[in-house]
Amino acid sequence: MTRNSLHIGFIVHGKPDRVRRFQRELHKNTESLTNLPYEVIYTKPGTADIIARNMAEQGVSHIIAVGGDGTLSEVVDGIMRTENREVIVGHMPAGTANDWMKTWPAADSMQSLLTLVSSQHYQQVDIGCLTFSNSQKRHFLNIADTGIGAAVVRRVHFAPAWLGANLRFFLSILRTFISYRNIDVRCKSDGFSWSGKAKAVIAANGKYFGSGLAIAPEANPQDGLLDVIIVGDVSLLDYLRYLPALKKGRKIDDDRVIYQKATNIELITSMDCGVEADGELLLSGPVRVEIKPGMLRFLPPFQK
Repeated sequence: MTRNSLHIGFIVHGKPDRVRRFQRELHKNTESLTNLPYEVIYTKPGTADIIARNMAEQGVSHIIAVGGDGTLSEVVDGIMRTENREVIVGHMPAGTANDWMKTWPAADSMQSLLTLVSSQHYQQVDIGCLTFSNSQKRHFLNIADTGIGAAVVRRVHFAPAWLGANLRFFLSILRTFISYRNIDVRCKSDGFSWSGKAKAVIAANGKYFGSGLAIAPEANPQDGLLDVIIVGDVSLLDYLRYLPALKKGRKIDDDRVIYQKATNIELITSMDCGVEADGELLLSGPVRVEIKPGMLRFLPPFQK
């Protein structure tokens, strides 16, 4: 599918190193950008959604998130809060884990990105939506979960950046497993219900989280379904044993790990049980998760 009248809005995570890398890319592609109207806005924490909303309402044709999964998720949430369904989203990965691009490959350079933009092609992708008990909503692109995932994200945020993404997540998972207590959860959808003690309940639109763990190997962000994974009472040793399978994109063959598909699920948990989406900590407590099929226009997956 195509559209007309190009105008690019770059929303760039404001960390100094990312800003410098992005500005170098802009400088290298000055000639290619000569005939492409564009604007650049650098974000502060928690502002990418507002910037994206404003850009979409002003009629920008393409909004490019320059940052990690969190920046991209904020951009998507901002767009979904407007009535503009024609804006096309793209991603220049520059974050900690960059898990979305493992499902939906991003352009490998600014030049490749601009080629995709100029082609005016896009594909429709599904969007997840969380609704909390206070009626607050939050859209997500990749994965949302409750349980140990939120606790891991909290640790990752405080881990030293010099460790690198994979080691930061790996060590954070190990440390969290040691002290984490399983949650009592009730999970219900039109097609199934489950209750018991769980390590985590994951609602996936993309395949990967946790810096390369394929927790939902069959997820497809264009099938109109959430892949729901319930991780029961597994131990740290179980996790280490199944880690190679998670890395290779294989389903876990264990009765305590349940795979389902659904258009929506209700998660009833304690009020102090955290929820995270795309690596960002959100509210706690009961939450409804639903999929909105084909609600977002995204640049096509990049192919070399």
